[in-house]
Amino acid sequence: MTQLRHSDPENKLLYDFEYLDELSDDDLDFKKNMILFFIENAPLSLEEIKLQHSNKNWKALREITHKYKPQIGFMGIKSIAEELETLEQSASKEVNIDAMPGLIERIEKISYLAITQLKNELERLNQF
Repeated sequence: MTQLRHSDPENKLLYDFEYLDELSDDDLDFKKNMILFFIENAPLSLEEIKLQHSNKNWKALREITHKYKPQIGFMGIKSIAEELETLEQSASKEVNIDAMPGLIERIEKISYLAITQLKNELERLNQF
């Protein structure tokens, strides 16, 4: 199997259900509901992150980023965990403001790619 480069996120599986499987304890409906929750709510969180950044509302940006981290965690989207932590800490301390747009762009890109993958996985799970 060819190893995919970290720089090509669209070519690899972006989620890992290890934690979600542990939480769901083989409850398929719970798992599907968590995936659906993420698919529906992640875009709202991402829009809020962009809005608070553009408004330079650092406290609100920190809060929404903090709330988004568990959603990413439940879906096992580990490739942006560090960026979310950095964004939250930067907003909290009002530092590294110039780096925020790049962080937000990567978080958004990976999140939307993961949403596409998760929609496909949810479709597959709904066949059971």
